[in-house]
Amino acid sequence: MRTDDYKFLQIADAIPCVNQRVNLVGVAVETSIPKSTKGTDCFCSVRIIDESWPSGIQISFFAETMEMLPLIESVGTIVLVSHVMIRPRNKEVYAMFNKKLSTFALFEGRGSSIKELVPYQISPRYKPTDQDKKFIMGLRKWSPGDKIEVLHESLFLREIKEGRFNLLCKILHVAQVKEDEWMLFIWDGTDIPPASVEAKL
Repeated sequence: MRTDDYKFLQIADAIPCVNQRVNLVGVAVETSIPKSTKGTDCFCSVRIIDESWPSGIQISFFAETMEMLPLIESVGTIVLVSHVMIRPRNKEVYAMFNKKLSTFALFEGRGSSIKELVPYQISPRYKPTDQDKKFIMGLRKWSPGDKIEVLHESLFLREIKEGRFNLLCKILHVAQVKEDEWMLFIWDGTDIPPASVEAKL
């Protein structure tokens, strides 16, 4: 195994590495709903940040089953990925997880009551190293709260209007309404009365 196989880059250093495989570790700030692709794979995306790149980088995960995709339990989860390919998209880049070559491990983040550095989910080929522990300990000490852009200026449900906005909430239920369309039932922790929905029967 080459030494490079265990070299992790900060996100800022990985951004220029287009069409190269890199290893990354960061704090999860966004995740998509897992879904089936038009082929035989399942897909989800996770955005991670670190001290070097507060806007983060998206990682696109592909797997044979939903159970093999990373399940991010909460914002702040520490995500470690190896052998992901940096790909260009529009004016940005993203990391592509290859189901045959790449690996991932998910660890509880800052404030974890678990002192042992044990991942709560791993991909089949993941092999822990001593270097992993150093990165996990460092990210647990780092407080990204004021750097997580997605959480800045988040609104309550009673304040939202048409357009783009940030919302911090709990997903209560997910329903598929069409082949490529999903509906989320959410709660923001306030006692706002349920919105009335008008429908023509």
